[in-house]
Amino acid sequence: MALPKPSIAAFGHTERERHVVKAIHSGKAEGLHVSPAGLADANDYVAGQIDSAELVTHSRARHGLT
Repeated sequence: MALPKPSIAAFGHTERERHVVKAIHSGKAEGLHVSPAGLADANDYVAGQIDSAELVTHSRARHGLT
């Protein structure tokens, strides 16, 4: 049985979480939003399941910037 992915808030105030929250806030200030797939990747990053290079690779691929 697979467990649902926890939200970013479920991890406490880790350094990775602070980076993600800052990035999301900065994007919102510029009128941007994070897609569900982007949030899923952010959750994986905060959980330590992927590193920052993988996070960037996933994002670039999702937007056709490979």
